[in-house]
Amino acid sequence: MRAMRTSNPVMTGGIFEKVAHAGEVSQVMTINGTINKVGLMLLLTIAAAAYTWRMVTGLDGGNAGVYAMAGAIGGFILALITV
Repeated sequence: MRAMRTSNPVMTGGIFEKVAHAGEVSQVMTINGTINKVGLMLLLTIAAAAYTWRMVTGLDGGNAGVYAMAGAIGGFILALITV
């Protein structure tokens, strides 16, 4: 039995069953694989932060608000499409 009732389409019970049975187990998680993936994600995060920092402090600094709003609206639209 569920703890709470909701009409939110993201929190319905059926969505969790679909996700739980969507994939098959193909490989075992290892420490080396985890370290490699964390390192890659950290590298991508640092690269994105450095690019953003350079855009804001460089010649294009006046457009930082425009880029932030475009990213926020684009992220919201992608969230709506995903759900």
